[in-house]
Amino acid sequence: MRVCTSCLSVGPPKKTGAGAVTWIVGVVFILLGLAVAWPLLLVVLVLGIYQSVSRKIVCAKCGAKDPIPLDTPRAQQMLAQAQGQQPRVG
Repeated sequence: MRVCTSCLSVGPPKKTGAGAVTWIVGVVFILLGLAVAWPLLLVVLVLGIYQSVSRKIVCAKCGAKDPIPLDTPRAQQMLAQAQGQQPRVG
C-alpha cells in the first residue's frame, strides 16, 4: 500500500511501462521465423531491457509519480495532517 503525495489516496500503486511494443515485436519475430528474422532478436532483447528499466510506479488514482509506502513517517504525517490530527510517533 502506498500514499500519493499529490492526492493523498491510499492504495496499491499502478506500474506503467512499454510492454506492448515488446510483445508486438516478439510476435513478429516468431511469425517470421528465427532464420529470417534473427536481427529482430536483438531488438526484442533491447526492448525487453528498456521495458524493465523504464517501468515507473505511479498513483492509480491521479497518475502522480512515486507514491510513498504507507508505513513511512512521512506518509503517516501527511495522512494525520489531512485528518487534522497529530502524527503517530513510533
